[in-house]
Amino acid sequence: MTAKAWSILCLIAAALVGGGGACGGGSSNTSGLVSCTMAEGPIVGIKICAEAPISFKSQIKSLCESAADAGLASVGANSNFTDGPCSRASALGGCRITSGGMTVTMWYSSVGGIGTTANVLAICTGIGGTYVAP
Repeated sequence: MTAKAWSILCLIAAALVGGGGACGGGSSNTSGLVSCTMAEGPIVGIKICAEAPISFKSQIKSLCESAADAGLASVGANSNFTDGPCSRASALGGCRITSGGMTVTMWYSSVGGIGTTANVLAICTGIGGTYVAP
């Protein structure tokens, strides 16, 4: 993974745990979680999905919709908001980060068999998170 891609991932994690506030409105979401999947291109080899409590739905949705504006398009990424948890299909593991009363878990999955659990452990250690097994 390029240094630019690592920097972008760290910025996403920081943005997710930095926002606060609850969103209103009803939902059929029974998991209590919302997520934003950022499908990385072949250069990176890892798909990232940020998962947070539904009380942060507006922040996660806004971040997800503006991911391209944050420079993710330059590393072949596109994003998709989901009113539910991240998929665990092909998951290598997650990195749980808690700040300001909010917990975000960044789930990492291999794309084309490129990523490894060791990659996820390195990412998690690098951003001061706690590794979560899939």
